[in-house]
Amino acid sequence: MICPICNYGAENVNALQLLNLIETSTYYCPNCGLYFRSPLPSQEAVYRYYTSRYFRYSENIEREMARCQGAFIIQQLQDHRVDLSQINYLEFGAGRGWVLSHLKNTGLIKSAIGIEPDNLSVQWGKENLGVDLKTGMLNEDLLVEIPSKYSETNVISLIHVLEHLHNPYEILGLLRKDLKPHFLFLEVPDAEYEGPVMEIDTFPWSSMGQHFWSFSAKSLCLFLEKQGYQIISFEREGNPHYWESTMERLSLWKTYFSLNEERYLYGDLNLRDVLTANFNLMIGSCLIKIKSLKAPKQTRLDLPIIRILAKSK
Repeated sequence: MICPICNYGAENVNALQLLNLIETSTYYCPNCGLYFRSPLPSQEAVYRYYTSRYFRYSENIEREMARCQGAFIIQQLQDHRVDLSQINYLEFGAGRGWVLSHLKNTGLIKSAIGIEPDNLSVQWGKENLGVDLKTGMLNEDLLVEIPSKYSETNVISLIHVLEHLHNPYEILGLLRKDLKPHFLFLEVPDAEYEGPVMEIDTFPWSSMGQHFWSFSAKSLCLFLEKQGYQIISFEREGNPHYWESTMERLSLWKTYFSLNEERYLYGDLNLRDVLTANFNLMIGSCLIKIKSLKAPKQTRLDLPIIRILAKSK
């Protein structure tokens, strides 16, 4: 498999049931650090999945995340001497609208509109935050309407959206081509830390199974440059130890299932081995739990991420 960003040979690191929709493989590019899945489910299946999925963090967590993201956007635009009073902000995958609310409440920008596939989130944001949210899925069909409906947009935002897109190349290409010159704000999980989890996490119930892409700093910068964007601000944030306990738990379960499967295939699985494996799993799980209780408590705010503000060329 060839890396779609740098055209280097990518390594097949696992197979999994993606979104419980399709059997796929995870690939890793040792040159640019990109992780990606192939093949992907159809766009129709992806649309149905995300329009029926309602998962949110606590209000306090989402509010603080939005504060950090909104502050970055405002600060970087100010640093580049942009007139904030003329900013028309459009966010795809806006969730319940917390970033829209933060930007709106600053009183600094002209307008803030969000588009979100989950209708429950849209309703909640309208009723509780008073933001301008609309239901829609970021795809080629939606982008056909953007130039006419949102012709004044000059800041586009994709916050934890890029890793879920079926076709990020086409999406960003259309945005750059069809909209007037604009800024692009991106936030994605950092593949340096998320990638190793994706390599071993093949369990159907895992959230890692929802990501089609995981970008490293190098792969994300290269991707944007190829799409015709100039990076004007870049930062990495988060706790590098965020995934450690998850990795330990996943490794324990993978060892448990692999050992039992191997014994079963060779006809060497007996009751004593099953009981021993279960006992080791229980002890290992308890030790990981005790270790996690002693460690500093982490929240979604500690997730290692990459933030970029770019400008269309």
